[in-house]
Amino acid sequence: MQGNRHAHVFCECNNGLGKGIDGEITHITIYAPEGFESEDQRALQDLNKVWGGDDLEIRVILLGFGQPQDFGGIDLERGQCPLLARSRTWISRTPFISTRHPKVTRAGALKRDPSGLQIGCAEHDLLRLLEQAGLPRPELVEKVAGTMLGGRNIPWHAFFRQRETGKGRTAGNGTGYGFRIEFPEPVQGPVAVGYGAHFGMGGFVECRI
Repeated sequence: MQGNRHAHVFCECNNGLGKGIDGEITHITIYAPEGFESEDQRALQDLNKVWGGDDLEIRVILLGFGQPQDFGGIDLERGQCPLLARSRTWISRTPFISTRHPKVTRAGALKRDPSGLQIGCAEHDLLRLLEQAGLPRPELVEKVAGTMLGGRNIPWHAFFRQRETGKGRTAGNGTGYGFRIEFPEPVQGPVAVGYGAHFGMGGFVECRI
């Protein structure tokens, strides 16, 4: 579909109550800006297993359908999803991958926008894509080095950041970045932009720090 209106697949790790203690996936949230038609809902209801490595069969249970605000929050045990929260402050949960390359002049000097950012750098592309998604320009953008999974700080380079199959668009350079962003007002999640955003990359969660 055109205009990034097709479904997003977000994988999450719940570290509570003994689940996801090693950072493994415990929940999958599927979000579609256009909503799900009855045929789509039946397909999701009929999905009761997926396969992991070495053909491991994993049983899945549908928790429900609804609007993002119906599930937004930080407690997965209560069926809440931090990707679907409403918040001013968000932090990267999966690496943001730029779709553009940093720009330089023929002489090798950095090309900068009016604010001084290098055109095409990760932060510049993040701002561009947030605006493209209809979100307000953040008041604060700061880099973060990684995310906590299974009690460990996982750097962005530890994630798989390129699709191995298919003919989709490639990333700018494949490097992963993370950011803490603060909007001038609360926004409704999900906030997910950049290369691979429909397959779990570039996802942000509510930040209460």
